[in-house]
Parts: sequence; structure tokens; C-alpha cells
Amino acid sequence: MKNILLIAGIFTLLTGNSFASNWSIPTQSIQQQYKTTNKSPKYTLGIDIGQSWINFDKDEDYSYKEIAADKYNTININFGSRFTPKIGLEAFLQKSSNESKKTAYHPDSIETNIEYLALGGDLLLYQPINKDVEILAALGLAYYDFDITGKASHFDQYYEDNDSAESLGMRTGLGLQFNINSNWAVRIMGRYTTLLNHKQDYIKNISELSLGIRYLF
Repeated sequence: MKNILLIAGIFTLLTGNSFASNWSIPTQSIQQQYKTTNKSPKYTLGIDIGQSWINFDKDEDYSYKEIAADKYNTININFGSRFTPKIGLEAFLQKSSNESKKTAYHPDSIETNIEYLALGGDLLLYQPINKDVEILAALGLAYYDFDITGKASHFDQYYEDNDSAESLGMRTGLGLQFNINSNWAVRIMGRYTTLLNHKQDYIKNISELSLGIRYLF
């Protein structure tokens, strides 16, 4: 009888220790899971390439589109911060290609070269479709600096003039972001910028389409 009681006591101690060790595992697992999912804020570094289209104003019955190129290649460098899963800020620097257009009015001709630099920031709103795809809406403000060179000829006389135009622009955008993994994403965006002082500089608005990549860290 004593042997039976001794064996029962040992069995009770072993099962009690096993139960205690199993009881501590879920607590460690919950703590570890909480640490791995708590990754806010998240920063982004990216580059975009695309095209932009300039919509020129008219001077009475004269359109500047007749003497200036309206399509440009662009490249953007971006740095952003995503404060919550649905809200972020992004700063950008954009450079356009130098595009020229030559128009002949025999015996005269006009050649115009335009390029621009833009600097600004956007407020980004993210709306997940699923775990890999998100809709993006953007609202921002940017400073634009246009470098304009004009060349004209009249018979045997040639004229050249360099000018610059500066303007603030209100930007709106809509796009998609495809999250490849936790560190890389591909983004496609369309944007529309209204220049705030186009009456002076004869550039009303700019439309853009871009494709880019983001590194998230």
C-alpha cells in the first residue's frame, strides 16, 4: 500500500511540473507575437520614373502650345514616413527632361527649350484591398521652377532669350501600391497639379503618370 501511495505521489509531481511548463509557453508566444507586429512607424525610400503633360494658358488668341513642347520625361526621388497603417507623409524631388520644339513661319522660326524642377510633399492615405495591394490617395503642395530658353530668327537676324518661371502647385493623386514583401513595394500613381499663379507664367496645370519602387524600413 505504501508503494502504491509513493508511486501516485511521484506521478502527481511529474504531471504537475509538466502542466506548469506547458502553462508558461502561451505567455511567451503572445509576447513574441506582439513584438513582431508592432512595427510602426515605417519609413520609405523610393524612386519613380514617368511622364508629365503641361497644359499651357492662352494669351488672347495665341496658344503657347504651338511653340513649346507639352510632354516631358520625369524622375522622382522620395522619402516618406508611414505613421499608421493608413496615414503617411512623403517628400519628393522631381526633375524633368529638357524638351525642345521648333516652329517655322517662313522666313521666321522659333525654337523653345523647357525643363523644370519640382520640390514638395504629399499627405498619403492608404486603403488596403488585401494584404498585398493598397489604394493610395495623395494631397500635396509643391514648388515648381521652370527654365525656359527661346531662340528666334528673322531672315538673317537671330535672337536668344533665357527666362525662368516659378510657381506653387496644389497636387492631387490616386494610385495603387503592390507590396512584394515586408521591405519592397511597387507603386503606380497618376497626379494632377494646378499651378496657383499660371496667369503670370502661362502654365495652367500638369498631369503626371509614374511607376516606381519603394524600400520600406
